[in-house]
Amino acid sequence: MPGESSIFQTALDGFELLGLRSTGVEIAIVPQLGGKILSLKNRRSGREWMWRPDGRRLFASRPGDPFETGTMCGADDCLPTIAACEIAGRPIPDHGEVWSRPCEVGHPQQNSLRTRLDLSSMPARFERAISLHDDHIVRIDYRLENHSDDPHPFLWAFHPLMKIEIGDELAVPVNEVSVEVATLPGARRGDRWAWPAPTPGINLHRMDLGSQPGYAKVFAISLTSGRAAVFNSITGDRLTFSVDADELPALGIWITRGGWRGHHHAALEPTHAPFDSLADALEAKACPIVNPHGGATWRIELELNCDG
Repeated sequence: MPGESSIFQTALDGFELLGLRSTGVEIAIVPQLGGKILSLKNRRSGREWMWRPDGRRLFASRPGDPFETGTMCGADDCLPTIAACEIAGRPIPDHGEVWSRPCEVGHPQQNSLRTRLDLSSMPARFERAISLHDDHIVRIDYRLENHSDDPHPFLWAFHPLMKIEIGDELAVPVNEVSVEVATLPGARRGDRWAWPAPTPGINLHRMDLGSQPGYAKVFAISLTSGRAAVFNSITGDRLTFSVDADELPALGIWITRGGWRGHHHAALEPTHAPFDSLADALEAKACPIVNPHGGATWRIELELNCDG
């Protein structure tokens, strides 16, 4: 059931922020930056889950810019690819196009924030609705609507860059993951790693990549429960990601401990397929297809708790 919540409006670095607030949760988005989720707070514990580079102000990127030159903070929607690629001769930019374009905001409602964006990389409209439920759950409903006479492949991933605090651990119910990219010696794309400790000195569960700066992006598949979480063993804070495993059967896991541009953050990325490139997912027949004048829908839930 929806909980009691209110909508609020503020500004940061010259950008409008819109948000929803209940007694337990606060979430704020930046419509001009693709509806980026800039802040996700547990109001009871005070934990801010979203990461921001120290001292970096918000600014607008140009469509087609590399993601690493952008604001690189909070949570973005990557669509219709994560890695830059070409589909039928059409270039699709790094991390898709949503993060680098302003979106339209629907009429504000007490318990819902709605955004929409007409894509340029495919003839489709991307819609998102954020709502609060039971005072501690953020529900995000998505719809992609094809406006053409042709079918179109797509790949979506949630991309939440999260702070890593002392005591944080990943709870991912798998025994094995596949490597997308990693700085560990000998690691190659497609390698299978035992979870959570693929080699001595590495513990992905604790987001420990060893003594040297490093980073890793891996994919977990067959998450039959559709749930994964970040849990803090000291404070009891927990952020649980819940999906329908039939809709979103893969989970990207990104960890950087100083190895990528000196940053320390992590991401759990529910996605349609265990690929960063739409072209690779299409070749493997692993990505969804939105039918002519049809639509595709999916949902994720973010549950904020504190056992401390």
